[in-house]
Amino acid sequence: MVKTKKIIWQFFVIIGIAFILGISVNYFRAHSLSLNKKWSVKNRLLSELGTDIIIDLEQAKEFFLKKEALFIDARPVKDYKKSHIKGALSLPWDNVEKNFMNISSKIFQARIIIIYCDGETCELSHHLGKFLKNAGFENIKILINGLTVWKEETLPIEKKIIVSS
Repeated sequence: MVKTKKIIWQFFVIIGIAFILGISVNYFRAHSLSLNKKWSVKNRLLSELGTDIIIDLEQAKEFFLKKEALFIDARPVKDYKKSHIKGALSLPWDNVEKNFMNISSKIFQARIIIIYCDGETCELSHHLGKFLKNAGFENIKILINGLTVWKEETLPIEKKIIVSS
């Protein structure tokens, strides 16, 4: 019985130390996380980038219909080939540095760049958005769950490769 009490006591001491260590590390991090905020995707990206780069479907649709935005698919090429937003270029996050030069001229010309991937938990567009933002592009927007919400609205999609020139 004494040994069991000692093990339980040690367990709670270890948990307490881990908790204090975690809070301390977070406190001293350059980009510490608030412990009392609701951390939605929008809030997390706002905290990391200092600006709101999330775009909703209605705004994205408006830019699409007016042909005022360049859409970039951050998913792997195999997923892009299966289906993508009509006219979107492929810039897969997993090969971003290799493929960036292939479409950089179009990115530099774009008034608005809307990056998307697929699925509410897909973070490829977030990573690509941060990459382009850190590269100096200010006109970046991210469409969360992009392809899914696009298809749900029966907006135009393609199932072929668009070759960038």
